[in-house]
Parts: sequence; C-alpha cells; structure tokens
Amino acid sequence: MLTRDRILGLFAELNDELCRTDVRGDVFIVGGAAMVVAYDARPVTRDVDGIWHPSAEVHAAAGRVAARYDDLQPDWLNDGVKRVPTRWRPGQRQGDLRQRLPHRVRSLSRVPARDQAAGQSG
Repeated sequence: MLTRDRILGLFAELNDELCRTDVRGDVFIVGGAAMVVAYDARPVTRDVDGIWHPSAEVHAAAGRVAARYDDLQPDWLNDGVKRVPTRWRPGQRQGDLRQRLPHRVRSLSRVPARDQAAGQSG
C-alpha cells in the first residue's frame, strides 16, 4: 500500500530518473492517489492512476523506480484512467489546468523534471 509520503518519495525518484535521461515529464494523478496526496482523505492507495506525457519515457522511468523495491508493483504508476474522458491532454501546460483544478491538486500532481531540478515551480 502507498502512503502520501511514499508516493511523494516515488515521484521524487521518478523525477530523478527523468532528469538523468533529460526528459521533461508531465504527470496528472487522479483517483485514490489524488485523495491520498492532495486531500488527505484516505491514508493509503494501492497504486497511482494517472495520465502522463511523454508516455513511453515516463512509463520506462516508473519501471526503473519500481525495480528498486521488492514491495512495489511494476505498475505502481498506471494509465488505466486513459479510458475515462478528460479535458487534460498530455503536454498541456500547468497554467492551462488552473481553471479546472484546485491549487493543491495542481501543484502536487505534476512532475516537471527540469523545473524541479532547477528549483523552479511551474
């Protein structure tokens, strides 16, 4: 099970992986993970559902993160939510999300690898 602290730690590792390969990744989380991370509405979730871009690179980086842990499923970050209609599109800038999402969700549900590495926010 993934707690808020564990999810944030995994995203920090994901960010590091993306930085190593010079990839800027955008991740938008939904479902149980959003409830755990942004709203503190539940203590744990089984996985992190989301949409991300670039798809192959983020997926591969998440797999490398998962490989470091015996207790983490390879699909801890999964995109099954892509089957649900949404207004967000991969590559959409953070500013475009401001009209649709509360600030806490927006700020915690993206992994702007280069921006974080430089100590900047979106």
